[in-house]
Amino acid sequence: MSDLRDFGIEVVESDDGVRYQLPLRPLGHYRAACLVLILFGLIFAGFPAFFISSFVRGFAGNQGNVGIMAILTLAFEVPFLLGGLAVIAFGLVIMAGRSMIEVTSTQLISFEGVGSLGWTRRRPLERLRKLKVEGMAAKKDGKPVTEGPLAELAALRAEFKSAKPLLVAPGYPRSWLRVVAEDIARRRPDTEDVLDPEAESTKVQVVDEVGKNLDLEDYPDQPADSHVRVERQPDSVVLTIPPAGLRRGSNGLFGFAILWCGFMAVFTSIVVFFAGAGMRDGFGLFLAFIVAFWGIGIALLLAAINMGRRQAVLAVVDGTLMVYQTGLFGAKRHEWPKDSVASIRTGPSSMEVNEVPVLELQIHSNNGTKVGLLAGRNVDELRWLATMLRRSLQGPQLNEKGSRS
Repeated sequence: MSDLRDFGIEVVESDDGVRYQLPLRPLGHYRAACLVLILFGLIFAGFPAFFISSFVRGFAGNQGNVGIMAILTLAFEVPFLLGGLAVIAFGLVIMAGRSMIEVTSTQLISFEGVGSLGWTRRRPLERLRKLKVEGMAAKKDGKPVTEGPLAELAALRAEFKSAKPLLVAPGYPRSWLRVVAEDIARRRPDTEDVLDPEAESTKVQVVDEVGKNLDLEDYPDQPADSHVRVERQPDSVVLTIPPAGLRRGSNGLFGFAILWCGFMAVFTSIVVFFAGAGMRDGFGLFLAFIVAFWGIGIALLLAAINMGRRQAVLAVVDGTLMVYQTGLFGAKRHEWPKDSVASIRTGPSSMEVNEVPVLELQIHSNNGTKVGLLAGRNVDELRWLATMLRRSLQGPQLNEKGSRS
């Protein structure tokens, strides 16, 4: 407890649990950069806000009679206004906000905000299995920051059985988050059933991943929420990977594609309505514009469906690695003799989300070629699959701790 208070973390205990109130993030002179971020958000949101207010005044002055161009422009200004407000909120939280973590008898609660204004998220405490300290990979001029306060920045990722992971307290030093994680794990004792040795342990693991090359690390334990089926024979291991589903498997792309297509549906309806009402000038240009943006939306939607519905079988049989993957766009099959495989690891795919590469399972051969698959699936599951395949090719089969059949 003294370690927590040494970092300025306020610990409040109650009959129902404990609350960890973290102080302002120790960003040093980088805190001033948040002002630049807030200023950018104000400018970004200012122009659409000015247009929208002008539109409202014009709409009232003209008794509801406005032109098609004004309505179309308004439809595009609203997302920019919301984006600018989000940037402002993010800058305020980083500069003046605090994180709060609360552990009750039934829930793990995370709060991010300024004062009482913010965002609260909850997960069932009984399903908590792992607390991972992850580096934030801060960059300056496109290069990783290795010195100063930004180099120590990390986040705490809480992982649960059959529940979505929760990112907690981003932007705090690694040492702070580790002592918080260890204190939470201490208060959440293992409830392993001594009468049933095969029952799953509920002990919370604390894992510090800062500074490790996670793409090459061994992950011998199958993630709690993984549905991969493992079949073993004396000379083979077969991993059957079912579809991950549209929400989990697409890594958020499906929701974004639906939002994009929904916006285009409203936008297209407005254009068609006014075209039918007699608007002809510039309609050809608008039509080309609409077709292009519908094409982008449909491409995103198809890519998301493919990511969510694809499935694969990975097998090591008599020293040969075989991969068979099916999806919306067909099937792919690959084979490598043991001696031709240089490495099996996770690595960045060609896709990015918010400028962060989406990881995939990669098989690198000795001739320099690479095959990537299963991009966007649970990262821990990908690292566990890579571990399973590496160990199977190396000779001895994994013990029972390495997976669940």
